[in-house]
Amino acid sequence: DVVIRDVTSGREDRLSLSRTSGRVHWFPDGRHLLLLMSDPDQLKTPSQSWYRVDRTSLGTERIASYRTERDAWGLAGSASLDPAGRSLYLAGYVYPSQSLDRVFVVDLSVNRHRQIFQRPQRDSERPAAGSEHVGLAVSPDNRQLAMSYIDFASATIRVATLGIDGQGF
Repeated sequence: DVVIRDVTSGREDRLSLSRTSGRVHWFPDGRHLLLLMSDPDQLKTPSQSWYRVDRTSLGTERIASYRTERDAWGLAGSASLDPAGRSLYLAGYVYPSQSLDRVFVVDLSVNRHRQIFQRPQRDSERPAAGSEHVGLAVSPDNRQLAMSYIDFASATIRVATLGIDGQGF
């Protein structure tokens, strides 16, 4: 279960949902939350999804998901909403690689994803399969995307910027 507590009123609401990773973001409207949670059918096929949770009604909507199946795309726990809350940017990979070297965008109006970027990398920069060593942030003017990742060879964190369309790395 997920418990959402309003610190002003002390009210607690309980969502009977599958396990959450603890990743949470606000939508710009201040009414919805974005949560990464395991899917109910996870015993059949391991999967996680990003859900939009209505803070008032407690309604949930799956907005992006992945499964570890052949020809699937995978997501890290890294996500960033654009300032208007219309697009969700996610770090991920394309099966069977599992190297978190790509950025996908989900158009939330139609719940469709597309890859916008694949990072050129040396082997030393490749995060281990399933790791969460990639961070993403959309700029306030919605023109750039910042991406952080670990260079294991030099033990440094690198931060790169690119256009919101994936160009200009």
